Amino acid sequence: MLGSGSLVASTRTSSGEGERRAIRGFAAQYSIAASLIYQHICSGELSWVGLADRSAASFDDVVLGLKNRVHAYQIKSKRDPEAIAFNTLLLGADDLLQKLVRAWETIRESNNGIAVELTYVTSDFPRTTDAINGSAGPRVSSAAFYRTHGANHETWLSTDWQGSDFSVFWKRLHIASGLSEDEFVCFWRCVNFQSGLARGGGIPHTATFYDQHRIEDLAALLPILVSEASDQDRWDAAEIMQRLNWKSPTSLRHPHIFPVDLAVQTNPKTEAALLGALTSVEQGYLSLLGPPGSGKSTLLQATLLPTPKAAIMRYLAFVPDERHGLGRAEAIDFLHDIVTQLNDLGLGDHVFPGSDLPELRSQLEYLLLKASERYRNAQIKTIVVIDGLDHVPREETPTRSFLAELPLPEAIPKGVLVLLGSQRLDLNDLPPSVAGQAGRRGRSFEIAPLPKESIVELAKLGGLSSAIDLNKLYTVCGGHPLIARYLIAKLASAAPDEAGTILSDEHVPGEQVEDFYRKAWHDLEKHDAAKSGLAYLALVEGSIAATELDKLVGSDGTDAVWKVAGHLLRADASNRLSIFHNSFRLFLLEQTNLRFGRRDDAALRRRYSDLAEMAKNCSQSDPQRWLELRYRSRSEDDLAVLTLATPDRFRTQFAERRNPADIHADIRLALKSSATVRNPEKLFELILARHELESRTAAIEIDSLWAISHFTKS
Repeated sequence: MLGSGSLVASTRTSSGEGERRAIRGFAAQYSIAASLIYQHICSGELSWVGLADRSAASFDDVVLGLKNRVHAYQIKSKRDPEAIAFNTLLLGADDLLQKLVRAWETIRESNNGIAVELTYVTSDFPRTTDAINGSAGPRVSSAAFYRTHGANHETWLSTDWQGSDFSVFWKRLHIASGLSEDEFVCFWRCVNFQSGLARGGGIPHTATFYDQHRIEDLAALLPILVSEASDQDRWDAAEIMQRLNWKSPTSLRHPHIFPVDLAVQTNPKTEAALLGALTSVEQGYLSLLGPPGSGKSTLLQATLLPTPKAAIMRYLAFVPDERHGLGRAEAIDFLHDIVTQLNDLGLGDHVFPGSDLPELRSQLEYLLLKASERYRNAQIKTIVVIDGLDHVPREETPTRSFLAELPLPEAIPKGVLVLLGSQRLDLNDLPPSVAGQAGRRGRSFEIAPLPKESIVELAKLGGLSSAIDLNKLYTVCGGHPLIARYLIAKLASAAPDEAGTILSDEHVPGEQVEDFYRKAWHDLEKHDAAKSGLAYLALVEGSIAATELDKLVGSDGTDAVWKVAGHLLRADASNRLSIFHNSFRLFLLEQTNLRFGRRDDAALRRRYSDLAEMAKNCSQSDPQRWLELRYRSRSEDDLAVLTLATPDRFRTQFAERRNPADIHADIRLALKSSATVRNPEKLFELILARHELESRTAAIEIDSLWAISHFTKS
């Protein structure tokens, strides 16, 4: 009896050891699941996650709802991996083939026929000494089958398998599956095997060392989700990110599309020179320079388009109708949006954009190297367009300027070009080596005047009378698109006998846009209400209804503004007014905020307070109603800002479909006010409000993508 008992004890696994094995298995499973989930969060593909998902049959360890498919995994982990034969694995006692078939059919049925992918992950490795065909065919091993399947299963037809060395085994699989030949081919294309990956307890994600910390946090969350009392199988990606306090990895902090007028004309000379350099230069900085209104930003937006050999992304330091101080000049905003866009260019591995400068710097370096690797392999260049650099030192006061974060020329690898758009390159915070390389001959281009035919076309589009001397128009504007626009607008509204005066030699505005501004200002010399109207227009974000401007300066003032400076403004069909070009806004700020030759900050704050009252009292259909907080911030009324900056207010604006990016900008301004008045309670409340907004925005983005995916499938 003792001997027998001793024998039993030696072959059984103790309950403690069994528990350890179970814990080790679950730990590895959650670690692998976390890595898989994280990779798809980083790529922006993930819609939902299933854990112990009862609608996935035995492939329920982790199920990923992606944009265009559902990917289900079964994970088998061992401390001591062994060699496995695919004959035994698929057709033996464990009968993995039937489990794969059931999972494939079940998941397709429960997800409205969407494409399904199945992956069996194991720490074991395929045997090299077996004969997978038995004695009925060529002698090939499980390891050879594993390699061939991984390389070809997504594309091979039945005839390909039947003509291969694995034809006998493939036929046995087909018969055992119970599927028709066409069904089996479709099914087999969806099956993956990954061996050895579970051995270390996870699938590495090597972009930066920060990623492993996020994967560990995610792995710790997964068993909590499964063990919670709710009878839940699936969790939205937004819900998981909210639980981890993560932001959406695909959201930009700012939009980077420069508005292009329908009447825009091409600039063949500059375009040819610039495109030639982008083709011939392999790496580093280039620049496009020119005075205000010469068409730099328009050219960079409308002309530079992606091609099979060039991927293009943009960062705009300035967009029209958006005022300063909203973060475009901040280094962290710049790096975040650059990393996010590079992440979306299909460079291979994806990263989760960091939340601080050190991580973002390392991610930018990593992604630029990936872009260079793609260039070596596929000859695809990555072109990063950074426009509006001159606005940063002139109009912004960032905590840390993004100009200081531009990579040095020697840090930009082959296949990566950075194209800078600016009025000049001698800018504070711009590294001298960057300015030096970008300003070199063959790398720096001054924007050329538009050709005569382009100005003639602009005149036709502007509805000018055929009696206007277009040759004289071209001579006066000198091919400068903004001057041409001003002249055309002035001629279009002038009496017939005034056209000659506008284009006469005595009234030639010269080559500088500011000559137009000085003349308009001089013509309003004795009309204080009209000057005041222009002062308000210089501060308005977006456009203001003419009737609202009437309330601020009187109808006579509004009329005088339009009569004298209408050609410098933009008016839509609803009689909403705005400054046409930023250079005029800067001119007005200089003219209207001086007293005794010095900047009059008190007058500036007063005007912003007036605009805040206007926004507070305007109609619910007027977009200015959103901007009271912003104007209060500009007026430096921090207490009023904090009174307005409530979670309920932001929540209501979100529900009323205000752009989340604009709400974020208001929260950013409120955070500055809370720091100024040293209100930690408000600071904490605003941080929570910002996090709530990010979660709501991410949830809507993911739901929209999922709905589009299902709509496309149906």
